[in-house]
Amino acid sequence: MQSAKILIVDDSRTIRFQLERILKSAGYQVITACDGLEAIELLHQQSPSLLILDVNMPALDGYGVCENIVQLLKVADRPSIIFLTSLKSKALELLGHEFGAYLHKPVRESELLRVVQSQLELALAQHH
Repeated sequence: MQSAKILIVDDSRTIRFQLERILKSAGYQVITACDGLEAIELLHQQSPSLLILDVNMPALDGYGVCENIVQLLKVADRPSIIFLTSLKSKALELLGHEFGAYLHKPVRESELLRVVQSQLELALAQHH
């Protein structure tokens, strides 16, 4: 499970770096994208098990990434998504739970790792 591939999508280099450090130190494979367009490209090239996705980004935002995933991938092939955003809204929370999970920035390292682990376990259970 720890070798699962995780795609971090955030326009903040600092946040990408922090998340990458946390997840790599926990044993995960990590790839990063600075916007939604790069995320879609990497999604097809790398087939990550999980996306950690910011909502407010240039070029293509988190909602656009989700729309692309829904349109382009069969349900069984879709990675889980953890929305990690500074936005607070009930609609976003519900959307997060529909695709995976919702976390509010800033997030504690222990909370991030707990949610990542639970989403990967859930995805594994659903694909077996």
